[in-house]
Amino acid sequence: MRLVILACVFLFSGSDTNYLAHPLKMSFSKLDINSKGVIDLQSRIFLDDITAQMQELHGLQEVDFSTVDSDGTKALQQYLTSHYYFEQRGKKIELRINAVSFSTNRLALVLQMSTDAPLDLTKEVFLTNTVLCEASEKQKNDILHLDKHYLLSLTNPRVKIELK
Repeated sequence: MRLVILACVFLFSGSDTNYLAHPLKMSFSKLDINSKGVIDLQSRIFLDDITAQMQELHGLQEVDFSTVDSDGTKALQQYLTSHYYFEQRGKKIELRINAVSFSTNRLALVLQMSTDAPLDLTKEVFLTNTVLCEASEKQKNDILHLDKHYLLSLTNPRVKIELK
């Protein structure tokens, strides 16, 4: 629990201090599913980690996450289709990036995402998140939903989401 608290302070603090490297390999997401099955997912990913991953996977010299239509965000959208998605009735449901921004201290990329269609709340829902897991076996992806934390990783990439 201390690790999560320290990570939140580090990732969400307003400090303008620049850090060259960090030992913490985590992303943080908050998932909301409304009564009609509409997804609202906000994720915070360390900017240096996701930039390096997009450079390596897509050969980008400069990674621009300034808008939804920028090259870096488009590359990230493509990456997410196989690393961050829902499943329902055996069908993959992809996330769409609706907005991008940066944390106050510019250490994190903030993504606002949704699915194209609502989920069927009468059926089981699973979430897979392996963002940056191939880059570091230490990577953990924390998802908060209904006051419950799900910690996903390379060895635990998928979880059943409670809908109520």
